[in-house]
Amino acid sequence: MRIYEAMLDTVCFLYAADGNGKHRYGGTGFIVKLHGEENPCRYLVTAKHCKEEASTIGRLCARFNLSAGGTTSLDLSGRDWYEPEDQGVDLALTVLPSMEGIKVRPICVCGFVSDADSDYESPGIGDDVFIVGMFPPTRGTSQNLPVVRGGILSALPGEDFIDDRTGHPFKAYLTESRSLGGLSGSPVAVVTSWMSNWRNQYVESPRSIGHQGCKLLGIVRGHFFYEAGPGYLIPGASNEEIHAGLSYVTPIQELTNLLHRADVSKAR
Repeated sequence: MRIYEAMLDTVCFLYAADGNGKHRYGGTGFIVKLHGEENPCRYLVTAKHCKEEASTIGRLCARFNLSAGGTTSLDLSGRDWYEPEDQGVDLALTVLPSMEGIKVRPICVCGFVSDADSDYESPGIGDDVFIVGMFPPTRGTSQNLPVVRGGILSALPGEDFIDDRTGHPFKAYLTESRSLGGLSGSPVAVVTSWMSNWRNQYVESPRSIGHQGCKLLGIVRGHFFYEAGPGYLIPGASNEEIHAGLSYVTPIQELTNLLHRADVSKAR
């Protein structure tokens, strides 16, 4: 499955800047805009836990590519952040300042999966998915170098999962895709069987991209580990954490709801 290369320009890399001048990269953010706005705001979206974990180390910052080459960083620690009222939803956004000179393509909400989608358009089990985000060992130095990881949609939201860190219940898609440190907060797109003949056709403007060939399914929350019994893979080991190859994906409808909440609308 080939994707439109401009999707690589929708993301930025997140890091925590500590007091010693060191940068600890640990997540991805992406940029969205509302459809049909005369003077559209830009919103940086990520997983809430990326913001929270960075605050325990230092200042949360985002690194963007510049149109003229090189990168620039934006300090996000002093900005107003908005989160869903449901504490189990791992999502946060902030309104961005002017993006002049920054190489970024916001994703338009017109490209989001919606409850109003027809049966043909709705995501289903086995549909192709792809993730755009950061793989820390190859993140790049003079430029952000996003990677794409692919997979399939394994399960639709159903019974609640329980967050191991907070104890809060949450709903999520499950995708069969490798999610490791750095992909948290990344956008996840789905290509439904109905869309498969259109996957390389996109609607593009100088300011944003919307999708005909795919739709935004959600945001990477994390990956699924389970504990295997003693010596399962390593002789003598007491227990082992095994990456199950499944990732939790926060449904994009949570972002749609947040973007239209009164306080977020007022901040535009």
